[in-house]
Amino acid sequence: MSSGAFQAGPELMQQLAKALGIRGISLLYARDGREALAQLCERIPRGARVMNGGSATLEKIGFFSELGTGRYQWLRPAITAIDDREERIRARREAHVR
Repeated sequence: MSSGAFQAGPELMQQLAKALGIRGISLLYARDGREALAQLCERIPRGARVMNGGSATLEKIGFFSELGTGRYQWLRPAITAIDDREERIRARREAHVR
């Protein structure tokens, strides 16, 4: 019985890693959400400033909950709380380039 999850073979993973590498992006493989969350958290230093866009995947694996623990400076909640639309846009753009 299939779990419905996409299973990529080693050859496809190598092709994806190579294509992403050309763009300066590294590919990490995780067996499940728990492992994905652990790998992600290992790559972000404690106290780091973190800004994110919307992501159903990050939400599903618990990353937003992890950001809310205080281990990181999570910028998004403060930015989304800004009432003035122009100021919110400016703050969002500024957060992405720091």
